Amino acid sequence: MDLRWLTASDDELAARTADLPLPHGRRPHGRWWTVLLLAIEVPLAWLASALVVWGTALVHDGGGVGDVVRWVVWLVVLVGGVVGLVVFLVRSDRPQALHPDEARAVLTGAASGYPLLPVRPKPLDSMVTPRYSGIRAWPRFGSAPVHADGVPDVEFGSVLRRWMVSRDWTYVVVRLPGTLPHLLLDATANDGRRSDLPVVLRHRQRMSLEGDFDRHFRVWAPEDYGQDALYVLTPDVMAALVDHAPGWNVEMIDDRVVFSAPGTADWSRPGPWIRVEAVLTEVVPRIVRAAARYQDDRSLLEDGRADAIAAAGRRLVLRDRRKSRVRSTWAGIAWMGVVCVSYSGPLAVAVVGSSSVVDH
Repeated sequence: MDLRWLTASDDELAARTADLPLPHGRRPHGRWWTVLLLAIEVPLAWLASALVVWGTALVHDGGGVGDVVRWVVWLVVLVGGVVGLVVFLVRSDRPQALHPDEARAVLTGAASGYPLLPVRPKPLDSMVTPRYSGIRAWPRFGSAPVHADGVPDVEFGSVLRRWMVSRDWTYVVVRLPGTLPHLLLDATANDGRRSDLPVVLRHRQRMSLEGDFDRHFRVWAPEDYGQDALYVLTPDVMAALVDHAPGWNVEMIDDRVVFSAPGTADWSRPGPWIRVEAVLTEVVPRIVRAAARYQDDRSLLEDGRADAIAAAGRRLVLRDRRKSRVRSTWAGIAWMGVVCVSYSGPLAVAVVGSSSVVDH
């Protein structure tokens, strides 16, 4: 990693930052953003509904000059609110200038061969990027070229949560030359009162490895894939993980290996870059060699493919602690109810109120 931009002077940084393109949408909007828009839009909708009913009454029953003036004043307030909301939305979606720390990180990534990538809803479907969480990755650095699926061979950065059920992570994703069974290594170095993993795994999938490796990592593999895990987690791979990735959880899923650590890294400091470099240079090459020569013979019997993993080994059996299906379903129903009442209520009041005025 070329870290010279992390210690460059402010003048050098300012001169170079002027030439950097402004990244678009790098600060993802969370639940607070949705609630804020609802808090702005709903009062405007109710005001519009009231003005429709009030205006119908003025036209049908007549009114004095003062009533008309007050109606016009409130109409101006409504138009001003709508214009202000539109301007707010346009400005919030506009690319913003990089902060000095962000500029240092972007320049460091480019100098190291990992340019900044566009904000992505999530790097891939893995333990730290659940489908429902609405998370995004920023900053996101990656090697060239970026493949058709939008993911380069090497990618790292920070995963930012959107919903409270998720959390922030620092991650490294590397594409492997072949597919592997779903293996999960839970680092003990980053545990608190319990494991930092957001999932609960079936105990029968837990396996023990030789030496003192169990003190550093808890290893989980699909049932009947214990020997396959040993084929991948060779002594040199285990030694490299202990020496160079003690604080990283490791997930091998399909043709990717995902390293994750709780919390977001400060990419304007040398530490995260050094840790990522250690993973990429000392650990990943050994896993790549294991993936290149691994073959799941069960897949040959199952579907005749030598480059695939049998169904039993593709995914670990786990339960996600962050969100249950029942809670997710009821939360979704409640939220949709709030949205429907908030937006359809004013329309119904305007229609029914205007009709009542005319009928009266």
